[in-house]
Amino acid sequence: MSAHVLITRTNPGASRLAEKLQAIGVSSTICPMLEVESIGGKAGMGEDIVGFILTSAAAIIGLPTPDDVGVRPIYCVGAATAAQAKQAGYQNNIQGSGNGRNLARQVLKTNKNQSGVLLWCRGEIADEAMGKALRKKGIKVQQHRCYRTKALQNLPVPVAASLEAGQFNAVIFQSRQGADSFRKLKPNLSETTQALAFSAPIAARLADMGFANIITCERPNEQSMIATLKKMFSLS
Repeated sequence: MSAHVLITRTNPGASRLAEKLQAIGVSSTICPMLEVESIGGKAGMGEDIVGFILTSAAAIIGLPTPDDVGVRPIYCVGAATAAQAKQAGYQNNIQGSGNGRNLARQVLKTNKNQSGVLLWCRGEIADEAMGKALRKKGIKVQQHRCYRTKALQNLPVPVAASLEAGQFNAVIFQSRQGADSFRKLKPNLSETTQALAFSAPIAARLADMGFANIITCERPNEQSMIATLKKMFSLS
């Protein structure tokens, strides 16, 4: 079964995802629900900083330069963030499994001496659970807010019309903020359109919107999402 989906995440991640979906026979339309705006510039490189944390690829803009970071570890929330950090020239990118809580466990596993400070480059709004979990275990975490997101104000007319006509088999949501933005736009949905959410908290934000079905990935990462899409549309 061929499928056409709506991708709601921001670029450049959305375009890379579209390429991966094309490779498995899924066509897509990109309509980011959020726009990323830089607010804090690059973080300073303090002598006590021994590593960095990224809970979003958008926060790469806040890292010191690759030369300043050197071989210090960068703990990345997932594969896509790690890949973008590598593409930006950073060397030692440690990949998490898709969310802040899992990333905290990865940090604790590999940063056993608990010396120095980890610099968390993050958005203006972020899930604080990871930072709290690390501080509870004695890890010093310094925060650098380097970007904010602005919600889409109006759906493009062709996207709204396609949603109403059932031309999207599914809408993909990879962040709670993106799901909230979509919900506020109150689109008219076809009774056949499904939603695919990265996690249960994202899925919860889509309840009662009129989706035919809301499916949650087994794990909050692109690999699991692609596997779920294959099952949904009987793709090999």
